[in-house]
Amino acid sequence: MKHADKPALPRRILIMLLAAAHLNLAGCQTVTLVVYNADSDTYDEELIHFLRLKSGEIVVFNNEKGMHQNVEARLKGKTVKEKDFTANIASVREMIAYYPEGKAFSKEKIVLAKEVHLLNGLYARCNQEGFRFDERTGKVSGVSWQGREYIINPDSIELMYFSFPEVINMDTLKNNTVYYPQALLMMSNLVVRTGQEGVRYLEQEKKITGTTVDNIQAEIDINEVESIAVYQYDLVKSAIYGLSWILGAVLIAVLVDIFEHDHSDPSNTGVRVKP
Repeated sequence: MKHADKPALPRRILIMLLAAAHLNLAGCQTVTLVVYNADSDTYDEELIHFLRLKSGEIVVFNNEKGMHQNVEARLKGKTVKEKDFTANIASVREMIAYYPEGKAFSKEKIVLAKEVHLLNGLYARCNQEGFRFDERTGKVSGVSWQGREYIINPDSIELMYFSFPEVINMDTLKNNTVYYPQALLMMSNLVVRTGQEGVRYLEQEKKITGTTVDNIQAEIDINEVESIAVYQYDLVKSAIYGLSWILGAVLIAVLVDIFEHDHSDPSNTGVRVKP
């Protein structure tokens, strides 16, 4: 006569305890929804799940979440070749309102030059000692106000200027105002020739950027936002939650072991052999 043996009582108790522990721990992860006012600075480092605009619209970000971003003060406009550009104001040395007439290179007059523009789009200014032409090497040399030494091939000089240009005082710039410089001199010694449409000055601002659940690239000015929502996770309980998954894996392994043992051990086949 055959009997279907059940696992021994201690083994069944162990299985139930492990299962109960796994279910209990798996429910211990807690998530808190925190809502900030848009003018708060406490969420700067948070990943943003969704936000409400002042218009009432809700913007929900995808799994990568939205991020707070500080956008530096900048100038936006077009070059004389109609190319769009944006320049952080910190990278601009001067806004040139007007340049005096430039002259072609002359080795006799280079000592009088205050500034030279090169064919590669760069410019050079020297300290009070000015530029010098070396007859021996055939090169132009000088030292900038920042202590940088210039060695220039005369063939690379496009124009010389014998007086400094008229500039726009950047301390007087007002937000969202269009100015009409002739050029921008960058900290990198690049000359950016600006177009007739002028450049717009934009103050530093805060934005929320990210991709929405509708796969739209969003860049939202903080002034348009009413509130911001983030989910905060309990780190301790999250660690316990992670441990619960490990415990779950152990539980599965134990069950598999018990199952295989019950079906492979001759003593547990359920067949009684009479002597």
